[in-house]
Amino acid sequence: MKIVYIQTYPAYHDFGDSEQWLLLDNRDKWMPGITKELGHETELWCIANNPKVKHYSWKEGISYPIRFFRPDSMSGKTKFHKSSQMIAFAKQQNVDLYVLKGMDGGAGTSLLNEVILRKRIPFAFVIGGKWESSLSHKAHAVLYETAHQKDLLKQKTWKFWSKPCTEEQLIHLPKSTNTDVFKPKSSIEKKYDIISMGRLIPYYKNYDALTSLAGHLRIGFIGGGPELERFRNKFPDIDWIGPVPNKEVPDYLNQSKLFFYTGLRDHFPRVIVESASCGVPVVAFADIFKLDVIPESVGVLVGKDTFKEEIISLIQNTTRIDELSQSCRMYAIENWNKESSRATIQKMLEGLPK
Repeated sequence: MKIVYIQTYPAYHDFGDSEQWLLLDNRDKWMPGITKELGHETELWCIANNPKVKHYSWKEGISYPIRFFRPDSMSGKTKFHKSSQMIAFAKQQNVDLYVLKGMDGGAGTSLLNEVILRKRIPFAFVIGGKWESSLSHKAHAVLYETAHQKDLLKQKTWKFWSKPCTEEQLIHLPKSTNTDVFKPKSSIEKKYDIISMGRLIPYYKNYDALTSLAGHLRIGFIGGGPELERFRNKFPDIDWIGPVPNKEVPDYLNQSKLFFYTGLRDHFPRVIVESASCGVPVVAFADIFKLDVIPESVGVLVGKDTFKEEIISLIQNTTRIDELSQSCRMYAIENWNKESSRATIQKMLEGLPK
């Protein structure tokens, strides 16, 4: 069978440069590699500002092509960018399954409307931040990450175009990280009590909980954005590290005793997995994340009204932190490794026409 994976957001969406996306080694590239290893013709397609074909090496002797297609326009929100070049190429291909990363990206919606639905080609969604789509119930499979996402996908809503997915469509997709790269480094000094990471952008992200701990604990923050200088000036007690290349993130995570995720809207951010893999326990809010995202062996879920006392108490309990450090590392190795999506892919391919 021929399986094509689609990045529905452009390669330059998060990085501003498709070359930076190409350097990022993550599950988006590992899943096609596993699919190729299972014996299927496999490709990964993406919109980029420099059209070309690259080959990704999954393992020795196992590689597949990544095809970059030119966007129709570079104006407007990047998430909605689409490519007529990709559509024209897709119309010439015989594909058995399209796997779309994200439900609302322009590359995916245009491909669905102009090729996949018209030719009745099976497709699957890999859920990103957005879980709702008018087409999810028509998918061969919907790959979800959290129990909450699954519940939402099975619910009936008041929206006339929204229909629930069946149990058979829904397949759990574990997170993945390179546990050989994101690993504990005992030689690195614990410079911070807590560290956090994200993008400093207005209106979307919330770092009030983090800044409220300034002056009480040693705090570091990884990430840039248009608000970086404002935060640096307003909260000088926090070490605003700025943007860091992904390959250097493990070194910074290892400088902290705990990782504090303050987000109020995310389902399952990748940094939780990366931090746990480094042996850095995760702290997050209990009414945002559940135990399937942050199990007791990975970290601690705190209350919005009591997090200060809970975090400070945990920082003082070095024995508990050491225990969590060992257990979160082991959990990541066993459940969030580079091969963790293999069983999901095998199940997704079941039932496809041969």
